[in-house]
Amino acid sequence: MPPEASSRQPRILCMIMTTPGGWERKAYAVRETWARRCDVTTFFYSREAGNITGARALDVPEGRDHLTGKTMAALRLSFTEHGDAIDWFLKGDDDTYIIMENP
Repeated sequence: MPPEASSRQPRILCMIMTTPGGWERKAYAVRETWARRCDVTTFFYSREAGNITGARALDVPEGRDHLTGKTMAALRLSFTEHGDAIDWFLKGDDDTYIIMENP
């Protein structure tokens, strides 16, 4: 690790998975609470599910059988766009609560 990296806080990108049904109620609560502590926060959903303004659509089918594909697509996109500036990638869902201050 470079010396300058040890003297700063790690930069965290939070990938939050959501659905049209969870966007209005659940994702809003995540955005207003713990996601504020992330350096970069992006909400992801399956493009097949419709259109969610403010979230990124992934070209992955909707459904429980495709959760791994949805996560991998979100990670690839996040790493491509922010990989050089981020130290940690955190994956959560719209029904997850994370206490960011816990080491």
